[in-house]
Amino acid sequence: MTDDDLTPAAAFDTATALRAAADRPAFPAWFPPAIGIGYAASLSLMGVSFLLHGTLARICGLTGAALVLVTFATMLPVVAGWRRAGVVPRFDDCVDDPARRRQRLRTFGIAAAGTAAAMVLVVGAHWGWIEIAAGLVLGATTWRRLARQAAR
Repeated sequence: MTDDDLTPAAAFDTATALRAAADRPAFPAWFPPAIGIGYAASLSLMGVSFLLHGTLARICGLTGAALVLVTFATMLPVVAGWRRAGVVPRFDDCVDDPARRRQRLRTFGIAAAGTAAAMVLVVGAHWGWIEIAAGLVLGATTWRRLARQAAR
């Protein structure tokens, strides 16, 4: 490193660029509604497929499954934007100490396994109304949570 690399102007330019990258919102304004509507629509379509019979049931089920994949794929441009900006946003979970974070991960893992088991039960028992209700609730709560994070 030379003395030219350590000029006050270069330090100021670097600080300005980093500040601008850090001030960007965590995700674009379209992201919370896209995820919320995607969850609600995809799970509801799969629930409706259990209430129908024949070809229409298959169409609704496959459309719902495809919409799940599209909903998850909406995260790709958000992550690409983070990488382009050079700064990944710091979310609330990042401030926890490692022991608390491990406990949250364990709790999340148990909840995810329970949710997966419940979804298998719903699919096996053909309880379409439960999947429709879960989709609407999950979509609304996800939209609300992401909108709150975006407002910070």
